[in-house]
Amino acid sequence: MRYLLDSDVLIRAKRDHYRFAVFPCFWDWIEQAIKSGLVTSVEAVQQELMAGNDDLAEWVKKLASSFLAPD
Repeated sequence: MRYLLDSDVLIRAKRDHYRFAVFPCFWDWIEQAIKSGLVTSVEAVQQELMAGNDDLAEWVKKLASSFLAPD
C-alpha cells in the first residue's frame, strides 16, 4: 500500500501543526516514508511546493525525484 499526499497536507502540516523548527522528527519520518515508497506524490504537487520560498520548498527540492510516484 502506498499513500499519495496532496499539497494541502504538507502545507497545513508546515503552517499549523508540524513546523520544521518545532517538529523536525515529523519531517524526518515523512522523508523516510517517501524514500521507502510508502508515501509519494505527483509532479503537480511537487511543482506547487517548490514554487514557494520557504522551508517546505527547500525540503521538497532536497527530496527531488524520490518525491514523485513512479510512472
